Amino acid sequence: YILMKKRIVVVEPDLDIREIVGHILSDRGFEVIPYENEKGMFENIVFIMPDIILLDIFSVTEAGTELCRRLKEDPKTRDIPVIVLSTHTRAEIVKEICAEDVIPKPFDIDHLILVVEEHVCS
Repeated sequence: YILMKKRIVVVEPDLDIREIVGHILSDRGFEVIPYENEKGMFENIVFIMPDIILLDIFSVTEAGTELCRRLKEDPKTRDIPVIVLSTHTRAEIVKEICAEDVIPKPFDIDHLILVVEEHVCS
């Protein structure tokens, strides 16, 4: 039988970070689907149905967490783990709002891999 690669959607506005994360996770055997911003992302995620989502959240506000909250409210997407990447000093509160985990930026590559594998393989 064919082993399907686990799919990861990465929503990250910074091209360098998006590429680095893409290379790291591709090297670990994941299929990485990168996006620059949240525009139309909910529909894309419903279509793709990834195993996990890495989502950059710049500000912990209603607008900043809108996609994350919408994913958790919808029955089709609520079980997809959302890992937030953020430079925000209070990013941890996103865990209370909608995310399974938060990785502060700048992040440690080994920690990123550990968190992703923990949520994808559980």
